[in-house]
Amino acid sequence: MYRIKQFGSKIYTTHLIGYNEKYCYLFLNCNTRFIVYSLELEKVIIESRDLQWVETIDFTADLDYAICRSFKTKSNQLADAYLIEMSKLKDGLNYEYLGKLACNRVWKLSRFSSGMVMATANKIQIMDCKTKEVIMEAENKFFYYKLLSLREEEEEDVLEVTYLGTDTNEYYQIRSDSIQIIPGMDQDEKQYIAWKRYGFDRQLLQSRTSSGGVKIEDQRNQRTVILEGEKLIVCEGQVSLSGNYFWTLVIRELDESEVISYFVEKKKLISEAYERIETEERSGEESGLICKDPTWAGSVQREKKYENYPSGTGELKRNKMYFVLFDLRTEEVVHILDDTFEIWGVDKYEFDEKTGLIFLEESLKQYCISILQLEEKDYIHQKLNQLDFRKLQLASGAKEQFCESILFKGY
Repeated sequence: MYRIKQFGSKIYTTHLIGYNEKYCYLFLNCNTRFIVYSLELEKVIIESRDLQWVETIDFTADLDYAICRSFKTKSNQLADAYLIEMSKLKDGLNYEYLGKLACNRVWKLSRFSSGMVMATANKIQIMDCKTKEVIMEAENKFFYYKLLSLREEEEEDVLEVTYLGTDTNEYYQIRSDSIQIIPGMDQDEKQYIAWKRYGFDRQLLQSRTSSGGVKIEDQRNQRTVILEGEKLIVCEGQVSLSGNYFWTLVIRELDESEVISYFVEKKKLISEAYERIETEERSGEESGLICKDPTWAGSVQREKKYENYPSGTGELKRNKMYFVLFDLRTEEVVHILDDTFEIWGVDKYEFDEKTGLIFLEESLKQYCISILQLEEKDYIHQKLNQLDFRKLQLASGAKEQFCESILFKGY
C-alpha cells in the first residue's frame, strides 16, 4: 500500500468523521476546525472554525444533506445541530442552525429520502432536510441525554431511545405518516435485536443472519449475498453507490492456541516495530514500511523501555478485529487490514469505488488521517468462508515515498 496523502496536526488529534461518496467529500475535524477535502479537486476546500467542535456528521439517505452535531465546550451534553446542503459546499461553508440536540447522533430514514430522526430535550423529531420542516414529532418524557438506535422494517421502523443515568429504554414506531411510542416493548425482543437497514430508495436490504453474518439483498442489481464464516461476526457495514462493494468490521474468535494476554500481544508488536526501526537506521535504507512520524516512532521507543517489566497475564485476548472490503459481484474479499496495522490498528475505514482509494483514521499517530492506494499484492480475492485468517500475510504499514502531508493548526 502507498500512503499518498495524510492529514494531521502537531498539537491536536485529527478525526475522520465522514465520507460522502456521491459528492466525493471527505469530512475531518481537528479540535475546533471543520475540514472538507474534495477528492475530485484533490485539495482542502473548507477549513473553518465557525462550527466549533464538530463531533459527528450524518447524511440523509439521498446523500444530499447532512446534519452536524457540534459543541461550544467539550463538557456540554446538549449539541448544536447544523444543516449542510452538499451541493452548496463547492461555494464555501453554508449552514443553517437547527437548535439543540440531546442525543448521541441523528439517523437517516430510508422511507424519507431527505429525512432525519433526532432527539431534543423533550421531543423525538423527524426533519425533512430539503424543506427544513419538522414533519413529525412525539413527546419525550425525560430530559436526560439520549442514545438513539434505529431498526428499519418494510412497514415500520423502530427507534430505541436509551436514557443515560436512568437505565430506561423507550421504543418508538415510525411509519410514513406517524410516529408514536410503543408501550411495554421488551428490550430483549428478537424483532429488535436483529437489525435491518435499507438503501437505494429501499431497493437494498442489509440484515443480520442467525449465525452472525450479514445478508445483503439488492433488487437493483438482482443479487443476494450472504457474508458469514465459522467463528466470525460480520458487523453492519456500508455499500457503495453502485452496489458492487461492501466494507465493514469483521470480528474473529481466536482458537485456543491463539489466545494470549493483551500484554504479551502488545509486547510482541512493539518489539517487531522497534526491530524494523533499528534495521532501517543501521542500513540507511528506507523500505517504506515504517512510519517516519516522530510521534509514532517515539511512542514505540518509549514503550520499549517498559516492555520487560513484570506483569500478570491480565485480560486474555480472545478475538481479533479486521476491516474487510468485499466485492459483492464475486462475493470475494478484496482487501483486509487487521488490528496490528501500524502497531495499534485502525479506528475508521472508508472506501471510494471510483478511485479505489482507502481512507483511514489512525488515532495514535501525529498525522492520523491517511489516504491509501492499494498495490497488486494487497488484493485477496478469496471467499470469506474459505479464508484461513491464521495464514494471512497482511500489511503492517504503508509506503510513504510520495506522500503529501497537510498540517492543520488545530486551534
